[in-house]
Amino acid sequence: MMFDFRKFLRASTMLSALCATPAFAQAEPQSAVADSGGLDDIVVTARKRKESLNDVPLSVSAVTSVTIERAGITSLDRLNAIVPSFSQVPAQDPGTNIITIRGITQVRFGEPPVALVVDGVQSSSPDQGTQELTDIERIEVLKGPQGSTYGRNAIGGAINIVTKLPTNTVENELSAEIGQGLFYRLFGSSSGPIIDDVLLYRISAMYKNNEGRIRNLTLGRKVDDYDAVSLRGRLIFKPSDVLTLDLRGSYENLDGGSAYYYPIFPGQDLNAVHPVIANRDGKGVRRLRDVSLKVDYDFGGVTLTSISAFAYAKAATLGQDLDFLPFPLAPGFGGLILDQTRRVKSWSEEVRLTSPSDQPLRWLIGAYYLKTHRDAASSAFLDLAGEGPYQAVQLSYLPERSRNNAYALFGTLDYDISQAFKLSLGLRQDWDDRKQTNPATGSRIAKVFKSLQPKASLSYFFEPDKMVYVSAARGFRSGGFNAQSLIFPRQYGSEVAETYELGSKLSLLDRRVQLNLAAFYTDQKNVQFYRWDSQSAAQGILTINDAYHYGIEGDLTARIGRNLRLFAGGSLIESKIQDFNGTALWRGNKQPHINGWKYNLGGQYEAPLGSEARAILRADYSAFGDLYWFVDNLAKQDPVHLVNARLIVERSPWTLTLSAENLFNKRYNTDYFSAFFAGTPTDVGFPNSPRQLNAKLSVRF
Repeated sequence: MMFDFRKFLRASTMLSALCATPAFAQAEPQSAVADSGGLDDIVVTARKRKESLNDVPLSVSAVTSVTIERAGITSLDRLNAIVPSFSQVPAQDPGTNIITIRGITQVRFGEPPVALVVDGVQSSSPDQGTQELTDIERIEVLKGPQGSTYGRNAIGGAINIVTKLPTNTVENELSAEIGQGLFYRLFGSSSGPIIDDVLLYRISAMYKNNEGRIRNLTLGRKVDDYDAVSLRGRLIFKPSDVLTLDLRGSYENLDGGSAYYYPIFPGQDLNAVHPVIANRDGKGVRRLRDVSLKVDYDFGGVTLTSISAFAYAKAATLGQDLDFLPFPLAPGFGGLILDQTRRVKSWSEEVRLTSPSDQPLRWLIGAYYLKTHRDAASSAFLDLAGEGPYQAVQLSYLPERSRNNAYALFGTLDYDISQAFKLSLGLRQDWDDRKQTNPATGSRIAKVFKSLQPKASLSYFFEPDKMVYVSAARGFRSGGFNAQSLIFPRQYGSEVAETYELGSKLSLLDRRVQLNLAAFYTDQKNVQFYRWDSQSAAQGILTINDAYHYGIEGDLTARIGRNLRLFAGGSLIESKIQDFNGTALWRGNKQPHINGWKYNLGGQYEAPLGSEARAILRADYSAFGDLYWFVDNLAKQDPVHLVNARLIVERSPWTLTLSAENLFNKRYNTDYFSAFFAGTPTDVGFPNSPRQLNAKLSVRF
């Protein structure tokens, strides 16, 4: 698929014509903004350098530490309520998630559709996407292909997570939270200097436990329980003005229920949440470890950056009932059960040179290397016990061992053509050398997947805080190999997406209102999707030859007076399968797992309580719909409407928070399989979490 710069140039011409107004003469002083009571300027690092959010020529939703705390963002799925064109929903086990960003969807057990980056380190396993978010300074969600910056698998966008920096003064925090389901969460952090201005530390720890609220009627016990602990640490060493070393590490363990699907029998409402009745309940684990060292050296304006990292991720579903029924399929037997495990180790190195940001011509060049070891296996057993500890006879064993080496060269160039026009160019070449071995048979397959990923954008500032832009970009998701089986092909190809976008960022009414809008069109080839066969325990990734999607999205933030803030956002996406497999099969259908529409509304009001305290009331309403579960478009999710609410009372150094997630207890499926696509006796669904009421007390000192 050729990258069509002609479309980009035509759009650039239209942009220039639409915006033929005089360029601004002087940037607005920051003091004037502050005095006006306008919205704060947000600095992001989405493009690997510090920039004002309103100057970045791409669609970015930035969530600051204040919003993270007041909206209760403790995992990426909590962003569903406040970020347009984005969703993450749980499925199967603690590591599995289905993330969709602007029409590009996670392929279960495949490569992610977005680059997940934590403090400059790109994650190597989609299981890292479900990690606990603690001590976070900012989350940046970039939409549209970001391959020129982040390379392979940034086909739908990128999520840039920035943790809080160590401080030069002592800061401590402790919090305790309790809630329904006998839920409790303990958190503590400490930051400060070991050597003033030279060696700084930050550490945090979290423990949470939940006995669950979803009951298995057959077994008489809760199935959504979990027990989790996470640790995070960071050291910054600055021996001189030109050298900074940033050492970071984290550790997370989670054990809990998994695969609590329920059968949906013919004639039943596929959108209703039905009882969990399987005669076996699955157990899930997730283990995450990572450590990285970032080194910055300033050569008198040009900065050399090196990021070395190691990561380990393990996730598993053990003892999963494969038929989800309350009785065995054969009398006297416990039925079929499944074990699924996956383990990823990775080592990466990135080196780049970055020019100063305060000059008309800004550039960045770099190289990247990633070595990945991935081992996975699916095993099906016949349970001979029926109840109690199962006595298993193995029926199938499908292992895979993958060894990958990925290389990349990349660069970006930003040039201020004039005070009004700014040009941004990016280019990255990726090579993904993959090898897979079946340990059981010794069968081996290898291939190098590669792609050149360009990006170009032209922006026009017709006032200092009003900008429109046009962009074109290509992204790709690596192809790969399915575990050897009789059901699925051994190899599937790379997915490629080309996106053309027209957007604007407008600060209005003396910066009291921020309005961001974007329209986009994406052409896709080899769209990856997932299928599962429960009878053989085989799972595989297949591809759709040709598809496209297009849409619009926007978000608005308004500050009304000193105490009230209003939020709104939404997206409309239309998708179409042009060619599924070279025949007329499913031609014209919509792509699965894409919300055709999604919107959110919210507000936050701060009320003084005397001279030393204040109350903050926040409510977030979100809705989404027009989602088809599979390419046949036979099963469709009904519209879902959700409300979250929080009351926060602050009186230094104490904060009391009362929260309600899913306030009106809306029940719906977050995952769904039809019998045709899963080989199960019936369709099956996976339930969302019921209403959760919590109370939290924290102290900072």
